[in-house]
Amino acid sequence: MSTLFKFCYISILITSCSHTIPEKKDKEKLSIPSIFNSRVNYKYTDLSGSFQLDRLSYRNQGKLLLQSQMILAGESRAIEERRVVSKMGYANIAGVNAGVIRPMISHFKAVFEGEEKFTQLKLDLERQKMIVRLEKPFQNFEIVSDYEIPSSLYLCFFSQIPDCLKHYNILNPLLNEEISSFQFWIVWESFPYNEFLYSEVSNEVFSLADLKYDGSATNEHRFTLEVQGQVISYHFDSNGKLLKMNWVAQGMSMVHQGRGEHE
Repeated sequence: MSTLFKFCYISILITSCSHTIPEKKDKEKLSIPSIFNSRVNYKYTDLSGSFQLDRLSYRNQGKLLLQSQMILAGESRAIEERRVVSKMGYANIAGVNAGVIRPMISHFKAVFEGEEKFTQLKLDLERQKMIVRLEKPFQNFEIVSDYEIPSSLYLCFFSQIPDCLKHYNILNPLLNEEISSFQFWIVWESFPYNEFLYSEVSNEVFSLADLKYDGSATNEHRFTLEVQGQVISYHFDSNGKLLKMNWVAQGMSMVHQGRGEHE
């Protein structure tokens, strides 16, 4: 196993997947391409209003990259921007070559109550820490702190969750009931500004999440993610494209607008 994953332990691997139950052969499988690059527009809605979310996700030299910006309807200036980079890899887990991801660096910028906020998360692999840097607008200093990384092969930036799930190759095993649930750690690239974005969500860097398959409709499969006592649903089509996301407790939804490129 590479140095990138040297601090991950087999005990975590065991808890990442639930018990095996008999496979059902009659269920549809998602035809997820081995390379998935996408530039997609979504209608994003929360309690503060409606926005356009432009999302670009792509692979490059073993890295998974994402750029997104949120624009208020009728305007051109972005009120939120996210740029995240993760390292993609594989590990032999119970004889299976499983996809794993290591979050490397993120930039988050947003305007809250008329004031611009910026935070950077960067992995220090040698120290097994996530370094958080906050820039203070109009001031000549920054705040730096560090947080211990959970010992797991499965960590994912919040905004990259749909992409991580594809690389983990975990959607079909859940759909086919080969496993009943899958656990991984969310890395909140918006930390420490979670409290400005989400209600009743602890302001922390890492949160343990549990993913389950929750049924299907016409050409649509729903997976529910439980984190901090709240449920987020992700809806994929049969080709693994994210159609929409709903977070009911936050009054939040993200719906594919039928525009953009996907391959």
